Amino acid sequence: WHKDVCPRLDFSNMIQKKLFIREAIQLSQIDKHYAEPERELIFKIATELGVSAADVEALENWVVEGISWQKKGNELIGMEV
Repeated sequence: WHKDVCPRLDFSNMIQKKLFIREAIQLSQIDKHYAEPERELIFKIATELGVSAADVEALENWVVEGISWQKKGNELIGMEV
């Protein structure tokens, strides 16, 4: 979709909304670069969903920690990524 127009997203509760935002953040970092346009779009979607900026930032931190945790685990077991 165009970055200026968000499609209608329907979720039944805040947990689903936050999980959706978390997934969007994870997908945005799949290339190991979380670009500012991606971040802006995620914040726009979060605003539309009623998810606060503070919650988005906390989710961003959670994703970064998770990626780091996974990378360290892969190194510990000798798995190359």
